[in-house]
Amino acid sequence: MYKKFQTIKYIVADFFAFFLAWFVFFLFRKISIEQGNFNDINQVFDDRNFYLGLIFIPIFWLLLYWAQGTYKEIYKKSRLKDLSQTFFISILGVIVIFFSFLLDDNIVTYKNYYLSFCMLFILHFSLTYLPRFILTTITVHKVHNGKIGFPTLMIVSNMTKAKEIYQEINKQEISSGYSFIGYLTLDKEEKQSINDENKNLPKLLCLGDLS
Repeated sequence: MYKKFQTIKYIVADFFAFFLAWFVFFLFRKISIEQGNFNDINQVFDDRNFYLGLIFIPIFWLLLYWAQGTYKEIYKKSRLKDLSQTFFISILGVIVIFFSFLLDDNIVTYKNYYLSFCMLFILHFSLTYLPRFILTTITVHKVHNGKIGFPTLMIVSNMTKAKEIYQEINKQEISSGYSFIGYLTLDKEEKQSINDENKNLPKLLCLGDLS
């Protein structure tokens, strides 16, 4: 449940980022690139393409990021991976949008094309990455403080060594995110003897218990 809620937070944050980026970029195009002025601002809001873009452009971005696996393994995201993924997908998406929708703009010089491309990229990348950075930072902080853990099963061949590893991980000042749910052994007799001797450790399972 919490994982789904976390995924929804990323999706909602992304959607509003995509919405705002296109909103600002559309105004920029009309006012600067197409030689408009603030006296024409009402014409911008009367433009049907303005509202279509606010609907379909965010959906396009969501589908693109979804296809790249952005919303999978939401608790294992890293800020560096977020940065590189957002950067490269932003470039890809902007290229698609540019050649699909922006080449027919009324321009004075071809430099305006480069300006449009750069402006859309900067707006999209910055507005998308900042909320992701905040969400991922909060998640990483919760993992390091043991508030979020990943269910972990340890396969036991040497119980003494397994106990040392368990205690060493639990003593870490910064949690690595492991939440042990038990141990696994192939020997049923070993299972019973180890469980009797180590009451403080998670329950030891036998391979046959998993079938």
